[in-house]
Amino acid sequence: MGPGLALKSVAGNHFSVLMFGVAQVAIDIEPGIGMLRGSATLHGWTHTYLGATVIAAAVLMLGRPLCLAILKRWNRELVAHRLSWLTSPENLTWPAAAAGAFIGTYSHVALDSLMHFDIRPFSPFSSDNGLLDLVS
Repeated sequence: MGPGLALKSVAGNHFSVLMFGVAQVAIDIEPGIGMLRGSATLHGWTHTYLGATVIAAAVLMLGRPLCLAILKRWNRELVAHRLSWLTSPENLTWPAAAAGAFIGTYSHVALDSLMHFDIRPFSPFSSDNGLLDLVS
């Protein structure tokens, strides 16, 4: 979530950190299932840029209503606890939602490419992972 929070501080209402978070969770469903099943390869098609595009589009369509509901609940709780100064505007524009979803999935693939040997970020076009072991 660190990169998403940093970007939110710069982009403001043009970026949804909630959508970024939903995208982070959605992209890791495949590795989570792989761990439960004891699979040798945890990062498959979801950890490619092509897969990230599909997931981001799904998160955009399904996650925006979820994020709006979370935001409304968050604000109600804050008001109930007399913390209304922490409330956020209850609007989530399509561009801000799209930025959160797509940056969330693409950055996830890029950062995971630095450390996981089983990621092929440009599959099916290439099996190379030029970022692997770039950082010690």
